[in-house]
Amino acid sequence: MFFSFPAGRLRSEVYVNGKLCWVCIISEAPFIADATDAINPAGPNLLAVRITNPGGRLDWMDFLSFKWGKYTLPATHAFGGLAGGVGCRSAGQ
Repeated sequence: MFFSFPAGRLRSEVYVNGKLCWVCIISEAPFIADATDAINPAGPNLLAVRITNPGGRLDWMDFLSFKWGKYTLPATHAFGGLAGGVGCRSAGQ
């Protein structure tokens, strides 16, 4: 089972039934989370997405950067979330 997302801002973590299935730290890029090992075929299943925007600023200083763990990231605006809807398909489709 795969879930597709058009974009997330900034770090996107995808969990299915409490199991981490995907982490994406590339802001505003599409990504696909493989949830095959986390899906309960008999159901029910719970999909959760956590969005973290650690460098969010309330101004337009896009040329700044900040350290986040071992990464140096560009400063972003003070909002986060998913862009668009969530798609779902099984491995055979």
